[in-house]
Amino acid sequence: MLRYILGRLLQAIPLLFVVTLTAFAILHLAPGDPAALLYGTDITADQRAQIRAAWGLDDPIPVQYVKWLGNFLRGDLGRSFSDGRPVLQVIVERIPATLQLTLTGLLIAIVLGLSIGTLAALRANSFIGYISTLLSTFFYSLPNFWLALLLILIFSVWLQILPSAGIESPRGSTGIADRLAHLAMPAFVISLREMGRLIRFTRASLLDVLNQDYIRTARSKGLRERQVALRHAFRNALIPIITLLGLSLPQIASSSIVVETVFAWPGIGRLIIESAFQRNYPVLMGEIVMIGLLVIAGNLIADICYAFVDPRIRYGDSL
Repeated sequence: MLRYILGRLLQAIPLLFVVTLTAFAILHLAPGDPAALLYGTDITADQRAQIRAAWGLDDPIPVQYVKWLGNFLRGDLGRSFSDGRPVLQVIVERIPATLQLTLTGLLIAIVLGLSIGTLAALRANSFIGYISTLLSTFFYSLPNFWLALLLILIFSVWLQILPSAGIESPRGSTGIADRLAHLAMPAFVISLREMGRLIRFTRASLLDVLNQDYIRTARSKGLRERQVALRHAFRNALIPIITLLGLSLPQIASSSIVVETVFAWPGIGRLIIESAFQRNYPVLMGEIVMIGLLVIAGNLIADICYAFVDPRIRYGDSL
């Protein structure tokens, strides 16, 4: 297992290099001058040149990337154009809010997705099964930004029972009830798309396993359907579901960009939008590296979980 993990980490190095190189080129070739956006259009040409020289923006793009890569390998992500603070500090300040939102959304998606998907498989030819399939398609198809605006309209404007934005009330309350009230709508929006995918994958995977010969043998021994499904079928059906869950956290983190912007949630997603409008290249590159590492970690965690779900899997022998 250790050999497999080290091999996957080594394989991730060139992938991360390609991602950062592509992202760096796209960001610097995009229209817009950070000096003008951050310091206004009233500055003179000499002042703009001095600002660009101070931030190293007057160098050719390949030279800028080599400098950034060298600093990155030393653990230095640079400094934010907007306030001069270290990029790592800027990102770390936003991580708790994003983790709170994404992990809550992922937990909701896992609990409801697996439960409804399992029920849909066990009642495949019933009304419950058809409704579950319809709901999963509906949940997966809903645009996050549209659902977020709809929930704000219903629960904040019409019913006035939930706050429309922020992570806490303006009065600075840190009570759990206040935090949950602010978390309810964005976490639900974050979870809905992944919930729809989990329902469909769980249903399809469990139905496939329930048609296997060993399941029919278990039934012929007189075991109850619930025992057959949960003890024998569900464990083997988890393999493709784990693959989906390994990719869910990075995808939820990506979808949080829209959700955090709509709900003014002070997390990484909102920081990405703010940095993009400011052409704050160092912060954007730091966030791209973080998302890339999150994707790699999600895939690696999913692969490791395979061995715990199915002990027959041995990664070390495949290398």
